[in-house]
Amino acid sequence: GMPFKTRNTASILAVITIGFIITTAVNIAVAITGASDYNDKLLFYCLNSYVLMLVGLGLAFLISAITTNANIVNMITNMLVLSMSFFCGVFIDLAFLSKNIVKAAHFMPLYWYTAAVRYINDTAIKEIFSTTFFEYLLLQLLFATIFFGAGLVISKKKEQYAI
Repeated sequence: GMPFKTRNTASILAVITIGFIITTAVNIAVAITGASDYNDKLLFYCLNSYVLMLVGLGLAFLISAITTNANIVNMITNMLVLSMSFFCGVFIDLAFLSKNIVKAAHFMPLYWYTAAVRYINDTAIKEIFSTTFFEYLLLQLLFATIFFGAGLVISKKKEQYAI
């Protein structure tokens, strides 16, 4: 068969390409329909959505490396995504959460996505391109890299030991 590195590189690039196409289609639909109240800041929201897409794909790659059982994949996905959504300010405003939960949320990628969204909302358009905004994006990219890397390690070990 194909070497591990070639196979996984092709797989990851294919998934990222499809993710990019789908995210672009959604962003274009938002722009065309005017569904965004912040059209002057839409570019920044789009950039943040592309970075979050990489986080989601990395997490999906990691989960798929752990198991191929659809029931377990669904269980892990629901548990992770729903808990992150609650703890990171997607479903509940961070003002309603305890300080300890917010501190713990700093270790989850959705926290940095919502931080970037809040930053875009609260910052004048000419000031958004800043160190703070790029730090939020970079932290999300770090999570994506960790997820993809962990998925590769697990896949390699499974292949080595034929698990």
